[in-house]
Amino acid sequence: MGHSWSLAVEEHFYLLLPIFLMGLMALRRGRADPFSAILYLFVPISGVCLAFRYFLLPPGVYRIVAPTHMRIDSLFAGVTLGYLYHFRPRWFANLTGHYALVVAFLCCLPAVFLSSWDRRMQTIGLTGLFVGFSFLLAWAIDRKPRSPIGMAVMERAARIGEYSYSIYLWHWILSLAFIQAKPSAMLFWSYITLSLAVGILISRLVEMPALALRNRVLPVSPAMTVSTVVLR
Repeated sequence: MGHSWSLAVEEHFYLLLPIFLMGLMALRRGRADPFSAILYLFVPISGVCLAFRYFLLPPGVYRIVAPTHMRIDSLFAGVTLGYLYHFRPRWFANLTGHYALVVAFLCCLPAVFLSSWDRRMQTIGLTGLFVGFSFLLAWAIDRKPRSPIGMAVMERAARIGEYSYSIYLWHWILSLAFIQAKPSAMLFWSYITLSLAVGILISRLVEMPALALRNRVLPVSPAMTVSTVVLR
């Protein structure tokens, strides 16, 4: 379960995020857009996390960069992107041109040539990854398939996306069953198929019933969405 370190980072982040947003609302009460501070905090938070990775990672130690204070920059990038999409659509549109693919490609390119254990990848490389994927996500959100085939592919991919978290949790455990086997195309696709099947099954048996129970016990009113609160 070594890959579950990311769950801890996300848990910490999503426990702090509501407190952070409520703090902005309290401090900037009466303003039309109390969350605009997100834009001003994005760069400092990214810089601080990069500094933590650069100065606090012991040299010569090869391990996953897992501490929360070294990884929340990528999560906050998602918050920033969501803010732009909902509250600054013109600014968001500036991130969606075809040049966004070029930026995404260049920012993610180091991951192709550098090992995940390389110190350059563990520091500035991780910053490049979240910047690149932010541009890729912005580009994708602004587009829809134009052909029936493209639409069918998107629908299938979206269905897999619904189960992606469970697939992520189980794929590493399932890989242990294949670790001693000789690599081959058949082995690869067998592993992919099994990971998808088990992830979808566990999601339907555990995750989705748990979410349905949560929604019954703690229903969320549409009137309490962030955008409605801001407009009020």
